[in-house]
Amino acid sequence: PDDPGNPTVDFHGEKRSNATHESTTDPEAKLARKSNGQTAKLSYSLNGLTENKNGLLVAMALEQATGTAERDAAVGMLFSLGGTRRITLGADKGYDTKGFIADCRELIVTPHVAQNIGKRRRSAIDARTTSPPGYAVSQRKRKLIEEVWGWMKSAAGFRKSRFVGQARTAMAAFLVGAAYNLLRIAKLQAACWRFKSLPFDSRHWRQHVGKTADAILKRPRLIAAEAETALASPYVLHLARLTLMLA
Repeated sequence: PDDPGNPTVDFHGEKRSNATHESTTDPEAKLARKSNGQTAKLSYSLNGLTENKNGLLVAMALEQATGTAERDAAVGMLFSLGGTRRITLGADKGYDTKGFIADCRELIVTPHVAQNIGKRRRSAIDARTTSPPGYAVSQRKRKLIEEVWGWMKSAAGFRKSRFVGQARTAMAAFLVGAAYNLLRIAKLQAACWRFKSLPFDSRHWRQHVGKTADAILKRPRLIAAEAETALASPYVLHLARLTLMLA
């Protein structure tokens, strides 16, 4: 007989959607999948905008994972840039829709998006946009954003969110984005970060640091006072790690 406390449930063939299912721990997260055939998971949609010369982040936006989140976030980020000079925007074919192209033109942005052409579909842009050589440059440069996502997922440990709620997840994403820009700028401006000497080269400095560390270790209360609560918080640990990365 089946266990009444833990009955067998057959979910085969059952469809789950945001209209029928909601997370009990994070109601703001929505079911989403990256492509057909993949499992839908509770997610947020993190979007970024980079300048096409050095790949620095100029805007970020974290939205609920809806079918139009990426395009909505792109319009919002473009609007936040302001300015009156015409700029270009490189993007993949997911942005090739009439509504998005119209929004870009209203914001004085030339939409250099990849054309999404199929048997029953026409692209929202024509040869007037794709013919100039700048279009090919934008299509090549648009892949710079993938370097940001790759670094955030691997080095920054942001493949999965550690936080509940859109606001806290967005704050963590902005901190990771800031860390990426700082590291990127340091590489681009290597000459500005070269020093004749560093504290590590000073024997006196090393001795002073060693004495300070020994004094702290001899007074464990300084370490254990907040250890039980602070070290048990993934939020505190994540911020501590980001602080070290910024340093």
